[in-house]
Amino acid sequence: MKSEETFESPVRRRNRLTLEDREKYIKIHLQGAVVRSAGGLVMVIFGLALYMSSCVSYESCAGGVLSGLFVILMNFPALFVIESVRNRRLFDLASFLINLVEIIGYTGVIYFLGGIRASYLVPIYAAMISYVGVIAPKRYPYILAGTSAGAFAAMVLAEYAGYLPHQNLDLFPQLSLVYQIWILLMVASTLFGIAVITSYTSGIVKNTRNDLVQKNRELEDSRRELSLYSESLEKSEWKYRRIFESIRNIYLEIEKDGVITEISPSVERMVGIKREKIIGRSIYDGFYPYPSRVRGLVEDVYTQGMVKDREIQFFGRDGKLLFLSISAWLMKDDSRPDGRIVIDVSDVTARHMAEKARRESEERYKMLIEELKDVVFIVTPEGYIEYTSPASIEFGGYYPEVAKGMHVSEFIADEAGIEKAVELLLELLTHRTPLECEFLYKPADKAPFYVEVSGTPIVTHGDVTGILCIMRDISHRKLAEEHIRILTQELMNIQEKERKRIACDLHDDVAQNLASLMIACETFFDGSKGIGPDLKTKMKNFSGVLKRSLTFVRDLSYELRPPGLDQLGLIKTLGRYCEDFSEKHGLRVDFFPVGMGAITFDPDTEINIYRLIQETLNNVKNHAAADYVVVKFVASVPDIIIRIQDNGKGFDVDNRLSSAMAERRMGLHSMNQRVAFMSGKIKINSRPGEGTTVIVSIPGERFRKDI
Repeated sequence: MKSEETFESPVRRRNRLTLEDREKYIKIHLQGAVVRSAGGLVMVIFGLALYMSSCVSYESCAGGVLSGLFVILMNFPALFVIESVRNRRLFDLASFLINLVEIIGYTGVIYFLGGIRASYLVPIYAAMISYVGVIAPKRYPYILAGTSAGAFAAMVLAEYAGYLPHQNLDLFPQLSLVYQIWILLMVASTLFGIAVITSYTSGIVKNTRNDLVQKNRELEDSRRELSLYSESLEKSEWKYRRIFESIRNIYLEIEKDGVITEISPSVERMVGIKREKIIGRSIYDGFYPYPSRVRGLVEDVYTQGMVKDREIQFFGRDGKLLFLSISAWLMKDDSRPDGRIVIDVSDVTARHMAEKARRESEERYKMLIEELKDVVFIVTPEGYIEYTSPASIEFGGYYPEVAKGMHVSEFIADEAGIEKAVELLLELLTHRTPLECEFLYKPADKAPFYVEVSGTPIVTHGDVTGILCIMRDISHRKLAEEHIRILTQELMNIQEKERKRIACDLHDDVAQNLASLMIACETFFDGSKGIGPDLKTKMKNFSGVLKRSLTFVRDLSYELRPPGLDQLGLIKTLGRYCEDFSEKHGLRVDFFPVGMGAITFDPDTEINIYRLIQETLNNVKNHAAADYVVVKFVASVPDIIIRIQDNGKGFDVDNRLSSAMAERRMGLHSMNQRVAFMSGKIKINSRPGEGTTVIVSIPGERFRKDI
């Protein structure tokens, strides 16, 4: 939401006082309050002095003293008002009202100390006008002069007309009307004259002060700039000297005749010769065993202007062979018309050794790759083969020169595999993490077979420039996995058959026998007399044990093989199972089949779906601490979606799967196996404190729709 300041009008923004302006104006009013208080105190002392000298009456003295105190005490509310104002116009209005109240206070002092005959006190108006005129706008002294003259005239006229009592003074006689009018005119002209002088002189003072402030700022800015420039020069000199002293390369300057005039201290570190022993000597003076090459370098620089990356060999301080790269430039200026040569010598021994090691490594890995039976190839980000190892000939009948430039999709035998390859290629380019995938490979000279491809992105300067891949034949592994899957399916089918047989035996034999035995116990004493209560109680308890055993056997038989699968079908059996589970364990389970009315499954798929939901609900009961579960069974063409969601405590999926494997718990593993047997997919979404959702997708070939 935008603040109100965002929609503030330009006029309102212009009238708003800044923090700097407020502080300045408050400081001015605080100074004015001090001056005003001093003036009021002088009026109080003057009024008391007149009373002590018997020049005024007690009432006049009291009025004058109270007026002076009013001028002093008005400063507190005035300062409070000034500090509360935020608008420039309101501030100007408040300032004028404060001066108006001040004028009223001064007028009260003049009235009580003689009225028109106390016109000798008019200079207090003049003092106020002069002080305010220095800090206020040029028109303000005229306003104060007019207000002061008006207040004085109103007081005189009110006193003359009898609206105010006459103040009798022994110092002066009564004045005539003409003389009073003359005094009023003199007071008004004096105040306006002071206003004119104040306005004019304050303008000069303000302009002079502003000029001085501006010049002072300019001088301060110049001083600061000179200081920064001097400091920058010192830092720059220090920085470049440190760089010169710490550079790893050898920097040297030579004149046209070969005399060395400057060389960096790194020469001692690189070749073992002290800097002081080199400066002033000729470069041809035995530093290098082949002076003709040095002369050739100097001549080339003067001819071409520069020489770059010319390599030489040099024996260092320990007799170690160094590989040095030399770059030189011809520098001319007014002081050296012939110019001087600046030479940069860098030690590239490590680079030479690295290149040698790289070449040896490339040869070694090339031999290793050529001996591999797996195919090593490099793919561009667009999916084209850039390189393939010779193993591709025997692997799929593709010669490296033929495979180069082909798109990866040309090696995949099915459309689904091509789509999968495109997705994995995009994922590699986006996430830049190694990936593994399986494809149905299309060789050039035989039937397609399954391969496993491992891909690792090649990152150069932050960009993916290619993908390094290794491809191996997994057709034998796939065949073994299929055999294992079929064998495991057969074992599970046998297990279900045994469960069904045991469930039938339990229900038809054991449960019937237990039921008959329970009935016999309940009717054992029928028709018998004289049976003690203790014996009847024991028989009743024995009958209760038989009843619980019968319930347990029936529940076990139901768990082993729900009879409803054969009689009612999968959907109704699952609905009844969810109801029974909810009643038995106090856990609310809602079952919602959607669009499943005309869909039937083969027996193997039915029992796998039933066991999958059974295992999931048992996991919720044992581990989730949930009180509500929703089971949705939805026909979503072309697949069937099973969604089981609880409101339990949730868990970290990756950690739980790892710990389950380590502790050899078979629940999740069994669920994954059953989903795999149905050629489906399972996904578990969970976070601590957010519940768990299990989503199973079963492909369309596992069911049919009855029309």
